[in-house]
Amino acid sequence: MNKIASKKTKGYMTRAASVVLILCSAGLSISAAKTKSTKTRAAGRAAWPVAVPYDAAILAFDATLTKAVRDPAFRSRLTKSPQSAKAAVAEVGNINIPDDRVIIFYEPQSAPGANPTPAPNASAMGMAANTLALNWTSRSNENVHVFVLPPKDADKSKDYHYEDYMMCCYQAWRLNTPRPH
Repeated sequence: MNKIASKKTKGYMTRAASVVLILCSAGLSISAAKTKSTKTRAAGRAAWPVAVPYDAAILAFDATLTKAVRDPAFRSRLTKSPQSAKAAVAEVGNINIPDDRVIIFYEPQSAPGANPTPAPNASAMGMAANTLALNWTSRSNENVHVFVLPPKDADKSKDYHYEDYMMCCYQAWRLNTPRPH
């Protein structure tokens, strides 16, 4: 009786080991196929332009902005983080974006003192209800601050002020009276 049980156990163990090996090899094959698919998709993308013409990047941003209007879930990907925005632009624009590029999208906010209620004639003009309440000329958002750094070889004895280096995005923070230079 023990010999029969021992043979059955060996048979089960052999089959179990075979099944495990088969499943592992199938998993590795699927993983390799996915990696190849991802590389193929990335390889089929346009290269990020580093010189004129910048058409590939311009077309990628055009496609991104257009989709942002039509797809709320996609729009939220753009404002989630710079990494999420970069991935979304790369996907929709079919372009490879280098790691050293930073892409930020933000929602404009009402101008200081503007009435954020919907403009009554906005829909008649084919605009979103809040479009006219936003100050599109300032391109402002109180939550986004973008600065360019002073040159590396700038005068080290001089004080540098943020309003001179602020590139975007909340112009209302400018001093009423500019600082003397």
